[in-house]
Amino acid sequence: MKLGLADVQDFMDSVQQYFLLRTTHQHLLHMSEAYLVGVIKAKLESEPTLASFEELVIHVPNQGEKFVDLLIDNKKGTCYLFEFKFYSKNNTLKHPNILQEKIAEATAQINSYKTAVEFKGKIVYSYIVIFEAANLVHFEQC
Repeated sequence: MKLGLADVQDFMDSVQQYFLLRTTHQHLLHMSEAYLVGVIKAKLESEPTLASFEELVIHVPNQGEKFVDLLIDNKKGTCYLFEFKFYSKNNTLKHPNILQEKIAEATAQINSYKTAVEFKGKIVYSYIVIFEAANLVHFEQC
């Protein structure tokens, strides 16, 4: 199975809908990037043709070990890398440029991950996904 950008966007839209319908104020108090990735990984478990890994250790030349937030492998030589960022609404008030900062941080990370030795000879698609609380505020293929 090959995932196109529209497929990934549809999937991320479904994740946002899930969060918007099921996230309470109590959840928001404890929400984190790890929580987001865990929920997304759980949603992927229903797709047997894909292998998904969270916090996978990879080896980036000249940088050492890094951790991919989420890797989806179609088991046919194509990998999908995801870098997630999360911030609360309170952080938006304190740091008006937080979205741009998170985009820059995620882009730098994902671009370095694509050079990992584990992906040599594979087709690699990469995405950054940024949530403000339960809201998907930025999705981009890099």
